[in-house]
Amino acid sequence: MNPLKHRRTGKGVFAAALFLAGSLAADDLPVAALVTPVASGFYTVTPCRAVDTRVGLGPNGGPALGGGEVREFGIAGLCGVPNSARAVALNVTVVNPTAAGSVLIYPAGEPTPLASSVNFSAGRTRANNTIAATGEAGQVSAFCGLPAGATVDILLDVVGYFEEDTGNKPPVVLAGPDASLSMPSDSLSLSGTFSDDSLPVGAAYSAAWSVTTGPAGVSFSAPAALGTNVTFAAAGTYTLRLTVSDSDRSGFDELTVKVTATPQDVLRFLDQASFGAAPGEAETVRTQGLSEWIEEQFRAAETGYTPLGPEPGSAPEGCTYNTVCYRDKYTTYPSRTASSPTPSTATTSFARRSPGRSTRSSSSRETTSRCRAG
Repeated sequence: MNPLKHRRTGKGVFAAALFLAGSLAADDLPVAALVTPVASGFYTVTPCRAVDTRVGLGPNGGPALGGGEVREFGIAGLCGVPNSARAVALNVTVVNPTAAGSVLIYPAGEPTPLASSVNFSAGRTRANNTIAATGEAGQVSAFCGLPAGATVDILLDVVGYFEEDTGNKPPVVLAGPDASLSMPSDSLSLSGTFSDDSLPVGAAYSAAWSVTTGPAGVSFSAPAALGTNVTFAAAGTYTLRLTVSDSDRSGFDELTVKVTATPQDVLRFLDQASFGAAPGEAETVRTQGLSEWIEEQFRAAETGYTPLGPEPGSAPEGCTYNTVCYRDKYTTYPSRTASSPTPSTATTSFARRSPGRSTRSSSSRETTSRCRAG
C-alpha cells in the first residue's frame, strides 16, 4: 500500500485550510493554493524559515530554481515539525524572478498538480499561504513554472503542521553519530537502529540507506540493512540518510560524514583551481573541505582588481617563469599594481595567469585571478 495515496480527513483541517489557503492576487492573477486534507490535528509553530535558495548551496538552500525544474526539500525534522507530520502549513515567497511564472508546492513523490501555490510577474516579490502534504521522507516538492533559462528564488516559512492524534506513527530512526575520514582511508561502518509502535498490525519493516548530499561515487555494501559499510570515491562532505518503513509510514534520520583529501590531492587541486597554494593554504583547505572552499570563493566580496585581457596560449620565446615578461603577461601582478596607488617594492611570488584567459575583478573567481605577496 502506498501511504501517500491513503489519507483521511480529520478535525481541524477544513478550518485551517480556509484560514491558510485563501486566494491571493499577484498582479491581478488569482492564485489557487494546493490544499490536501491529510491529518486530524493542527499544531502551530513560531514562524520558521525552512528553505531559502538565496543562501549557500545545500539541500534546503541554493541555487535558484530554473524553469521546469522540480526540487525536493526536507521539512520534517526542521522548525519543530516532527517526522510524523502528515502535512505542513507554509508561507511561500518568490524573490527575483527573471520572468513571469508560478511555483507549485506539493508532496514529494507525487505527480505535479495543476494548481499553483503562487503566481508572479518578472522582477516582483510575491507571497502566498499553502498547505502541502509531506511526501517521501517528510519532503515537499517545488515545481518552477518558468520558461527555460529563467530562474527564481523561493523561501518556505513553516507556520504549522498536521499530525494524527492517534493511529500508526512512523518508526523512530537513529542513523548513528556523525563521522569523519581522512583519505586514503575511504570506508567506514554504519549501524542504524529504530523503534516503532508495532502498528499497523502485521507490519513488515524495511530499511534503506541513501545519499542526500555529497559528491558522486558512494556505495553501500548492504543498502537495505541497518548495518552496512559505506565507501567514498572522493573527498567531500556527505549527508547519509537511513529510512525505515513499517509498510504504511516511513521515518528517517541522517548523519554527516566529512571525508578530507590527502595533502597531495589538495596541492593538486589548488594547482588547478588557483595556480598554486599560498603558504599554509593547503592545510586550511584540506581541513575546510574542497567543495566548501569553492563555495566560499563564490560568496567572497569583490577584490577591486582591474580586469586583464587574455594573452596568447603559448608564451613567447624567452618569456619564462620569474621573468618580467612572464610576470606582466601571465600573472595577476599588473592587475594588483594597477589597483594599488603605491605598488609594493617587495620581492613577490606571482600567481600565474592561465594562458588564453583573462583575470576577473571578483574574488568569487579567485580560481583564475588570485595573487599573493611572498
